[in-house]
Amino acid sequence: MEEARITMSRTPNSETGPICIVISPHNRPVSATRATYTNDEIIDGKVHLQPSLRPSRVTVAFIGQTSIKVAPKNGRHHVHNNTAKVPLFSEQLEIDEPDCRIVPNGHVAIPCSFRFPSTAHLESEAHYSEHPLFEHTPHHTLPASYEYYGSIGHQIVEYYIEAAFITGEGSCSDQKVRQYITFRPSTVHSPSDIDAAFLPSTPQKISCRTHRLNPENKATKFSMRRFIHQLTHHDVQESSALFAIGTRIPSSVYAQAPLPVTVSLQHLRRSVSLRDPPPIYLRRIEVALFEKLRVRLPDKSLLARSDNVDEEHHRERPLLDGRFPAPGKVIHAGMGLHELGDTEIRVVPSFKTYGMALTYRIEVKLWIECAGEKYEIPAHKGDIEILPELRRPSDAQDDQMEDYGGIDDVSNLAAVDEKLLTPPPAYE
Repeated sequence: MEEARITMSRTPNSETGPICIVISPHNRPVSATRATYTNDEIIDGKVHLQPSLRPSRVTVAFIGQTSIKVAPKNGRHHVHNNTAKVPLFSEQLEIDEPDCRIVPNGHVAIPCSFRFPSTAHLESEAHYSEHPLFEHTPHHTLPASYEYYGSIGHQIVEYYIEAAFITGEGSCSDQKVRQYITFRPSTVHSPSDIDAAFLPSTPQKISCRTHRLNPENKATKFSMRRFIHQLTHHDVQESSALFAIGTRIPSSVYAQAPLPVTVSLQHLRRSVSLRDPPPIYLRRIEVALFEKLRVRLPDKSLLARSDNVDEEHHRERPLLDGRFPAPGKVIHAGMGLHELGDTEIRVVPSFKTYGMALTYRIEVKLWIECAGEKYEIPAHKGDIEILPELRRPSDAQDDQMEDYGGIDDVSNLAAVDEKLLTPPPAYE
């Protein structure tokens, strides 16, 4: 006698359903932003089942995967030619005789526990040829939770716990649920472990030439000189000053930490009539990260190797837009951005994995004023690496107790759009 085919149907992770997943310390289904973990943390949870189900087998899996969908082009009109799902890791518990206990809501609770890995364990079933921008073999660092939705395609890195039950051998009644989780990778290295290299930058030389540089040129004196000039056509003597201004930016910085950028200022030359270097005022500063996501699909076959990047996506992530009323802030050598505003880097760290690679470029613009003369300076533009956030080992379990926001009322969770349970695109 042939065994009946088991059909999987996924239902929302709701306390009112026949099966749901709860995780500590919340002990209920929560949004992905509340279920936030980092590498090597323990995820403790339970699978709740209605007592009347009497399952013969329960499976609980912890899965990480990337999902790629690009716009059709170059003859790829079939959906299977435009999409790819690549698992990063998969850990599974299969319980034939569940060790159950009744919880206050009347459900049967089956405990489960997983440790969040640091690297991708699985080799991609789809073939990816070697490429400097992407990974093509396992054991590379796991990327953070990420999503990008375009007009046609989407690019997602997602992590979730999935539970399913079978009520009896040969039964067609099978359901599964997912609890999505946000992954925020971290490192326990000390700041001294980062290479102290700075991004290449050339300070901008500014030549300021005006009578206002000399404080002795009062308005009354200047009016008289201007009158004399009109009569005699003699030039009014102006003062001048030459200075160089720029920024110093490390080539690698930590996510979830202030951007360690400093302003450099050098007074190079000035008129002999000027006793001291003129003050330089900062009127405005803009700092922004520009996100670049590269995507590629697997090779069509082992012989049909593809070295192309199938799509690129760009997003701007403003970090600081500081404006200062006249006369502005006096610029001094070594002025840090922390003196000007909040510059915490709340973005997904740089990563590369199967078929996806995320990089960043930083741009800094300065608007300055010297003796009433105003200048706009493109202080810096270049690539920068965003490293996983720096943590002490003891920070990991403490962060699970933080309130990240999300769905508090789970009584109607079954009616909530499932997209609300997917990981966010960035740490915002």
